[in-house]
Amino acid sequence: MPTGVNLRLSARVWNRIWLSAFFLLSGALPLHGDGETLEVKGVTYENAAVRSTSPTHITISHAGGISQIPLADLPPGWQNDYDYDPAVAARHRARIEAETRYRLKQDQTDTPEDRGTPAGYTKLKREIDFRVSKPSSITRAKDQGRRPVNSIYAVVTALEYAYGMDAPPVSLSEEFVLWAVLQTYPGLELSKGALFPEILKSIEVHGVCREDLLTNKIARPVTEIDPPSNKAINDALQRRNIQAIPIQGQGAQSVAQILFNLNQNRPIVVALRWPHYTTINKNPTLRKQTPLKDSIHTVTLIGYRPDPAEPDSVLLLFRNSFGPQWGLGGHGYVALEYLNKHLRGGFAVDLY
Repeated sequence: MPTGVNLRLSARVWNRIWLSAFFLLSGALPLHGDGETLEVKGVTYENAAVRSTSPTHITISHAGGISQIPLADLPPGWQNDYDYDPAVAARHRARIEAETRYRLKQDQTDTPEDRGTPAGYTKLKREIDFRVSKPSSITRAKDQGRRPVNSIYAVVTALEYAYGMDAPPVSLSEEFVLWAVLQTYPGLELSKGALFPEILKSIEVHGVCREDLLTNKIARPVTEIDPPSNKAINDALQRRNIQAIPIQGQGAQSVAQILFNLNQNRPIVVALRWPHYTTINKNPTLRKQTPLKDSIHTVTLIGYRPDPAEPDSVLLLFRNSFGPQWGLGGHGYVALEYLNKHLRGGFAVDLY
């Protein structure tokens, strides 16, 4: 066998390896039998596998997507398995929260390695709004109708912003991504969770076309999707270069990652526990509402601004999938206290 071979892999191959490692292999820890059912505080997670742990939580992949579960909510036997110590967890949370408050207040950082934050995180902007800082990326807020496809809309919104950062805005087709998901995973129940792995894999395989090549038909059931034309399929293949950067941890740890990625001009898809619509119709700010049981909704974070009600904190700006008539032209805000309690998974979107 020849020696000294220089093996080069394309960006697409590396991304496929990364996605496979993240969703299937990376750091998967035994879950009393990998892939079993886990029930925590009345919520059932099918095909669950532990992906990472911290002093405060475990991160699992499951049939509905990715979730962070506080170690404090696990049964005592599980807490022992993952070395849960309330005192250690409290110190861990306090340290990260103090670091986050410092960054928000001082708008500067010291050595990234000393803080355990991503390298290159050198300064936090006081305010970010992609609609203002990156006006070329603006597309209209869309309406998902009664279809259970908010995760698809959130991912497509993130892609529209990502592709529009350095190019003219392009409105992409959620209908095509829905078709791609059902082609890749026939019989998939769309109402079960955020389905992040399935959506990302489907885009990696099929891509996403312009909306004018396959328009959204929200009045139709998902079983009545028109197949895309050859022109739409070929156009979609030009947009398969999505890179998903997972938001890991919970509380201030995940907030630090969110702020870092927004400062890197990366839109972020997040799944949140969601309250009754009447609690946010007049004031589209998620702050102290009580989420509905088993209600998960996905939105796209595109900025933040200082929170007038909470010194040294911010409100995160998101685009929803309820159309431009909802909230502030289709947008709303989520307070950090709500995000800390109710974040159920997410990832930043970049292109390669």
